[in-house]
Amino acid sequence: MEETPSNSDRMNTGIDVINMGTQIRLSAKAEKRLDILAAQTRRTKAFYIRRMIENGLDDLEDYYLATDLLERVQRGEEKIESSAAVRADLGLMPTSQTCERLRQLRGKVHFTRTPPQLRADG
Repeated sequence: MEETPSNSDRMNTGIDVINMGTQIRLSAKAEKRLDILAAQTRRTKAFYIRRMIENGLDDLEDYYLATDLLERVQRGEEKIESSAAVRADLGLMPTSQTCERLRQLRGKVHFTRTPPQLRADG
């Protein structure tokens, strides 16, 4: 069996948990809501706090890492490629060929929104 680090603990879910002595301050309203939820479901407040962090971490990473990237782009620290250059690097067909293929598929495939290049008036 794999040895668990001394500062971790295995929850009943089978997931290794690192014990971290972090404190948070909640508004009185949030703490009361958490108290009620914990009491009614017979789970600990720590359980729900852990779940909120684990479930919200993906969203926080997406937002803050994207914001950081945008700031680097605005400062000129990140290289930006056009979609045409990316398609060429990946060996994908150019847009004109893509539109022609879509024209060939018209009637065989249902488009929820017809691309402007394929419209009769476009």
